[in-house]
Amino acid sequence: MRNISGLVSIGRSWDVVKPSRVAVHRLPGLWDRALRGPRQRHYRQTARQMCTLLCGRNDDGGALVEFALTLPLILLLMTGIFTFSIALWQKITLSEAMSVGGRLLAVDRGDTDPCKTATTSIYGAAPGLSQTNLTLTFTLNGVNYGSGVTTCPGPSGAKNANMVQGQTVMIQASYPLSLAVYGTQYSGMSLGSQITEVIQ
Repeated sequence: MRNISGLVSIGRSWDVVKPSRVAVHRLPGLWDRALRGPRQRHYRQTARQMCTLLCGRNDDGGALVEFALTLPLILLLMTGIFTFSIALWQKITLSEAMSVGGRLLAVDRGDTDPCKTATTSIYGAAPGLSQTNLTLTFTLNGVNYGSGVTTCPGPSGAKNANMVQGQTVMIQASYPLSLAVYGTQYSGMSLGSQITEVIQ
C-alpha cells in the first residue's frame, strides 16, 4: 500500500480521504494488487470508478484528431465556394456590362458606328474580363452583323441606316468559363448574356 496515504478501509468499502502524492498512472495497478478477496471484482470496479473521479478521463488530443478528420472536407467545401464565386462574379460583371452597352446603343441613333461605341462601353464596364475572349454579336433592326463583329459603320461615313427609332437592337455576348478545383480543370463551359433595347 506504499504511496497511497489516502486509502482507508472502512468495513467492506474503500473511501478516499486524501489523494496526496499518488502516482496517477500507477493507481489502477496498485489498487488491483491491493484488492484481494472474495469480492475482488466488486472492489476493483469501485476502485476504478474512484480513480476516474479523482484523476479524470484523459481526453487530451481528442479535439485535434476531430479537427484533422474534418479539415479536408472543410477545405474542399471552401475551395468549391471560392471557385464558383469567381464564376458568379464573372457572370454578374458580364450582365452589367451588357446592360450598359445596350442602353447606350439604344440612344446612339445618330452615330456612324454605334456597334463600336457600344463595344467600347462594354469593355469599359467589364475590366475584369478578357476582351480577346469576349465574343459580341450585334443585331440592329433585324440585321445580324455576325459573331465577333464589333463594328457596323454606315455607308461612306454616314449614320447607320438600321438604327430606326422604335425598332429594336440586340446584343449577345459569350465568354468562356474555366474552373479549376485542386488541379482538376473543368473547361468547355461558357457564360452567356443577351439584352434587347428599343431604339430611341
